[in-house]
Amino acid sequence: MTEETGITFRAIYYERVSTIDVSQDESMENQRRLAKSYLSRHPEVELVEPLDSYSERVSGKSDLRPKYASMMKRLEQGDIDLLLVKDLKRLNRSTEVSAQFRNAAKKYRFRLILLSTGQIYDPNRVENRMLYGFEALVNEDYVYRQSEYGRLAHRQKMEAKRLNQNNIIFGYKWDYEKKDIVINEEQAAVVRHLFDMYCFDNSGYGEMRKYLATCGLSYSEMTICNWLKETAYIGTFHMN
Repeated sequence: MTEETGITFRAIYYERVSTIDVSQDESMENQRRLAKSYLSRHPEVELVEPLDSYSERVSGKSDLRPKYASMMKRLEQGDIDLLLVKDLKRLNRSTEVSAQFRNAAKKYRFRLILLSTGQIYDPNRVENRMLYGFEALVNEDYVYRQSEYGRLAHRQKMEAKRLNQNNIIFGYKWDYEKKDIVINEEQAAVVRHLFDMYCFDNSGYGEMRKYLATCGLSYSEMTICNWLKETAYIGTFHMN
């Protein structure tokens, strides 16, 4: 509540990264630090939901974003003044979804605080609507180009029959100098022993799991079953 007006602005916060990869953790933390910093500088802004209420790891192009959908339902209650988000790219990268969001902001009369710049987006201002529409087009084009580049790179790897780190399973490791998969001799010895137990000792998965425990390893019986079916152990890798 401000001393001058006595007004408190009710707010919620949304954060997003594109994947569940741990490399995205820092980006998520940076977004949250921006939110905490903004709230500490603006006591007139009251966060009505915990910071992690609308946090998700999914592409902004996707329509299947449960937390985004929950956030929109919360905004539709009509009692929220501000939505805090790092930038427009965090909200979405689709012109269609952007248009839906813009219409909702006008209907339920909430404004957007872009934490990275401090900019206030007001859907009732013509210049803001034009800027938002332009940025939505740029963001959608960026996702499209990234997808195309990704598909091209994947196709080139397939044609060249180049393996990458995603193809690594237990018994192999990545050689950063050769930029290729090589045998992890320590793990390979364990794999060979498992096959010996299966082929020559008629051991079950439970016994194999106990053996792994003696090696300081903990894997489920389902994982062991999958290993015994894995063609990579005879040098045949499958790429898709």
